[in-house]
Amino acid sequence: MDSSSLRLGVQWQQGLALHNDVFLEEIGRPMTMELTEEEIGLLTKLSAAMDILRSLDHKIPTSYISAILNVAISPGNELTHYARLMNIIEPIAARIILEIGQKSGIKEEPLGLVDARVSPASLHDKQYFLTDRGLELARKLAAAIR
Repeated sequence: MDSSSLRLGVQWQQGLALHNDVFLEEIGRPMTMELTEEEIGLLTKLSAAMDILRSLDHKIPTSYISAILNVAISPGNELTHYARLMNIIEPIAARIILEIGQKSGIKEEPLGLVDARVSPASLHDKQYFLTDRGLELARKLAAAIR
């Protein structure tokens, strides 16, 4: 490395250091924030829960995770309720529920976590509940984040 390259490298480092100092003055805190022990603990538990979900499908979409959690938290509701909770339109919610349910339109083997039952209020409407497999999964997730 010649002296001009070395000089440029030093100038770049000095400029970066100056930029960092100015940045620190502007925001009033260090650029690298460290997590608290509590935050690290919570994220570790979340990571463990994600590992449980990935054991079902290593590429499980977040929309499936959202649907599973919403049916677990609020069982016995109709599709419109879950679509509203997930902030999606009903046809997409129907596809997601289908994929995590007893039948699958895409996957060779359905996840079998949710089951639909005819609503006692209307034979045209369905209510959604976790299957035994879905309940087992929900309990594992709850234990992982305890």
